[in-house]
Amino acid sequence: MQGSEISSEWEQLNGWAQDEKPEASRSERCNALRSALELRVRDLEAKVEPATPYQVMTELGACLTLAVPSGMTEDDRANWLTVAAMEVRDIPNSYFAQACKHARRTADHPSKIVPAICKFDPGEMLNRNHLARELRIARSRLENLNAPRLEQGNYEPDEALKQGMRKLVEELQAKERTAD
Repeated sequence: MQGSEISSEWEQLNGWAQDEKPEASRSERCNALRSALELRVRDLEAKVEPATPYQVMTELGACLTLAVPSGMTEDDRANWLTVAAMEVRDIPNSYFAQACKHARRTADHPSKIVPAICKFDPGEMLNRNHLARELRIARSRLENLNAPRLEQGNYEPDEALKQGMRKLVEELQAKERTAD
């Protein structure tokens, strides 16, 4: 299930989509939703998780290879890789490789590689904040899956409440007439 399908199923489980009569029992829907939410949480955790040190060094090494000036020594390259790795270590795994690919295409000097990676905008769907928000929502829905629910149905007020409301309306109308 994708995010929108999970939201729809979540709404049905909570009784918000009352137009549709679910064919499966609440228990079956709950189990299916639990499985989908667990899968979604794992998927989002993988996307939000930073790239591994191996991935970082491999991608930065490729970037540096294309932009390295002829006078840069091996020690200079090792120092640059160490500092650059510290700067990009928090970038989510989901778009680090894309950001590095962008940097390889645009940066013509080592000083331009890290800014190109950090400024890379993969769009809202891969945005770090968007993914973190989606992860929080999926986790909270998973935690609340077995929370008690109010019964959905037609609420019919008792006769005493109806009479009390009629009396209140009459009193307000009388006050309004006397105010005029």
